[in-house]
Amino acid sequence: MRSFLLLAAAAVLAGCATQPAIEQPIRIGLLYDSSGAFAASGGAARVGAELAIEMINQRGGVAGRYRVVAVSGDSGSNTAAALAAAEKLVRADKVVAVVGLSSSSYAPPVVDRLESLGALTWVTSAIDNAVFLDKNRQLTFRVLVGTDSFGTVSVRYLQAMAQPRLGKAPRDLRLAVVNESHAFAQAIADANVSEAKKLGFAIVFTGSYGKDTSLADLFARVKAAQPDIVLHAGYDPVPLWQSMRSQDIRVLAMLGQGMNQTAQSFRDKGLGADLEGFHTTTGIDPAALDLTRLTPAAAATVRQVTAALGPRYPGGIPNFSWSAFNATWVLLDDVLPRAIARHGGLAPQAIAAAARETDIAEGATVLGHGVGFFPPGHVLAGQNERAYTGVSQAIGGEFRLVYPPIVARAQPAMPYPGLSPFARR
Repeated sequence: MRSFLLLAAAAVLAGCATQPAIEQPIRIGLLYDSSGAFAASGGAARVGAELAIEMINQRGGVAGRYRVVAVSGDSGSNTAAALAAAEKLVRADKVVAVVGLSSSSYAPPVVDRLESLGALTWVTSAIDNAVFLDKNRQLTFRVLVGTDSFGTVSVRYLQAMAQPRLGKAPRDLRLAVVNESHAFAQAIADANVSEAKKLGFAIVFTGSYGKDTSLADLFARVKAAQPDIVLHAGYDPVPLWQSMRSQDIRVLAMLGQGMNQTAQSFRDKGLGADLEGFHTTTGIDPAALDLTRLTPAAAATVRQVTAALGPRYPGGIPNFSWSAFNATWVLLDDVLPRAIARHGGLAPQAIAAAARETDIAEGATVLGHGVGFFPPGHVLAGQNERAYTGVSQAIGGEFRLVYPPIVARAQPAMPYPGLSPFARR
């Protein structure tokens, strides 16, 4: 009996020895803009990340046992303030991960600094691919879409619609790609061209414009190219609309990308009469999804977030809140428990190793997309390769999600309706 008790005690001690020592509470740094030009979007994102922490603590914490506390830093809507706040979170506040980064304008140098400090960075808002492109990130991950996703999703949508809606194979459709002359729009246009070539579309025109460009000359060349579909990348739809009308360019479909416009904003710009049938890339609003297409756990999480934030945002929960919640939830609910269980704790390298093992299927997050990160050595190492944005179409005067299928709430109408000024005669 004495030998048995000694063996049992040794087994218990051995089991305890394998449990990593986790300092509690787990300190997560939240780096968002609380001041400056991006304070509104930064504040909305912070609300989403804080709610994820609150909800994980309601379940007992990470892995049901490790409570989490947020340590906030203000990135101040500028590079200098963001760098200072990031360094403080790592050096003084000793957080296990820095979550956030509201703006692409300062994200690349801040991530460079955090990686040089050996800190784990979890990007929830900045979408510029410059954060990851050819950087071979080792300690930085992004759950949400990158810039190129706006371009790839549009072309994949056209591929899906080509035969059933337009009666043509992709190789028989002629695409024109037009963009505003800034980095964000150019990245989307480049993704359009790259994806279109992969899928066999005919690219008949590419061109960009800035404040000194003659739009009349540019769109005269668009018209001469005789495109079936025009893809536009940029923020402002007015030059596109006016040029298409003045040149009497008639197409099967027109897609805007990166505009972040609502149907009301189009009407406010005097474009409401021409809105029907227009497509735009859009963020995915989980509150408007058919939750039966999500896993039961993801659907329940959407309901909980909607109940918590709906009263605060009666006009609709901002996309910034949803994307920050989604990314932070993946970190707390999926990645950190695996880092503790399989990789010995919450050191940056352990969290990074756990992140690279992430394998979340489509339908299992509140935004619908899955999660799986490009590995080291990939040109976008650390970016979620399964993330996507949505495509919406103006139907009955309002934008409705029509693609991808898992988030769609309406059937697309193509080609352009006959009464549209853009419709082929």
